Amino acid sequence: MKQLYLGLLAVILILCSACSSGDNTSNSINLSQTYKNEAEGFVFKYPNEWQTKEPNTMIEVIKIQSPDGNAKFSVMKILTNPFGILTENQESVEAAVNKMHKFITFRETTIGEIPAKELIYQTNGLKGDDISKNVWYVIGGSVYQINCSFKMNQRETYEPILNSIMESYAITR
Repeated sequence: MKQLYLGLLAVILILCSACSSGDNTSNSINLSQTYKNEAEGFVFKYPNEWQTKEPNTMIEVIKIQSPDGNAKFSVMKILTNPFGILTENQESVEAAVNKMHKFITFRETTIGEIPAKELIYQTNGLKGDDISKNVWYVIGGSVYQINCSFKMNQRETYEPILNSIMESYAITR
């Protein structure tokens, strides 16, 4: 009887170990490239196979994208206050977003010790349904916007990668 209990205990431990060893995305994502912008004061890591793209607007500082182009990470130095993100309350931001998109969440956060605001929404329309995660922060009188976006139907693939890139983002000044 004692051997039966020990056998059952061993099986249970093996099953529990297998169940708890799920895919830990932060450990499985290899961010082997580093982008550093000393003039604007930030650095982040990204996957080797992702490509940097030339900024296509005057406010875009850097843009990287997945090999298939369905996920993007960009940093912009902005002059406006989109959706009232920096001055308005959550209800006002939500109402402004819902005029063109589908509001998901808005919260205060930090990048290191720098206060930031995070807005997540789903786009609708000509470019399809994308998830757009935006983080705004102010440093040295300049407003920066980080945008992470991906196709809704590829959320499982790209959200963990973009979250890892965002976790690596550091303000260096």
